[in-house]
Amino acid sequence: MVLCMLTVQLSAQQKNPKKEKEEARLATAYSSISLEKLITQKSDSYVITKEHVSSISGIRHVYLRQAINGLEVYGTESSVHVDKTGNVLKEHNKFLANIQATIKSSSQGISAKQAIASVAGQMGYKVANLQELKRIGGKNKAAVFNKAGISSEDIPVKLMYYFREGIGTHLVWELSIAETTSSDKWNFRVDAATGKIIDKDNWTISCTILGDHESHEHGEENTAPFVGPMEEPIHYNTNENTPTMVAPPAASYNVYAMPVESPHYGTRSVVSNPENLTASP
Repeated sequence: MVLCMLTVQLSAQQKNPKKEKEEARLATAYSSISLEKLITQKSDSYVITKEHVSSISGIRHVYLRQAINGLEVYGTESSVHVDKTGNVLKEHNKFLANIQATIKSSSQGISAKQAIASVAGQMGYKVANLQELKRIGGKNKAAVFNKAGISSEDIPVKLMYYFREGIGTHLVWELSIAETTSSDKWNFRVDAATGKIIDKDNWTISCTILGDHESHEHGEENTAPFVGPMEEPIHYNTNENTPTMVAPPAASYNVYAMPVESPHYGTRSVVSNPENLTASP
């Protein structure tokens, strides 16, 4: 009898890889929620990172991220664009269907000050008298620290979640340091439990278009070849002797593609033939 019960318990505890894979797929599928309706509600499931109303067109541009208990999730950058009559022109929705199911780590084991010190140690920076200048507070425990001999600018830091496809979501400290020994300005995401740098973005972009570059190197993210823009060909109508525009030749651009608002919210990607011939003939 005891042996039978033990067998049942072990069977129940056995993992089902196929089921787990399907659950993970469903959790990371994009949500079908209406962002236009969501931003009209007060909720800790999203954070608006920037908002702007065009003085010319009256279009309202809202940039936001999904949130877990009020903490924004890096990797879910989305946007909604509404005209002055309330009509939704475009939505870019990267919210996840079940963000809670993707959480792998939500514990905070180090403070903001310790996160900066940890980054300094891993990057080889020599810290001098690191001090908190301003405590902004809030759910993300945002603060600003002094330059501490390692940055040419004061160091902002805040808590957030970081989602990576195939890896999951982790609680991190995000902070930026403008190096004093180079032109590089790094944005770091640091595991809030261990202090380990998960990844970093260089906000300084080096030239990859003109000139002799044999004396220095560029990061992989900046090595996409420059293919455009190209001059648009003009064909003349022999009957009216007026120029008629046709589609431009193939062109690619290494840009911060929508809905990425700026280098702070993501990295560059190559887009091909983004023109709209109706809007931009």
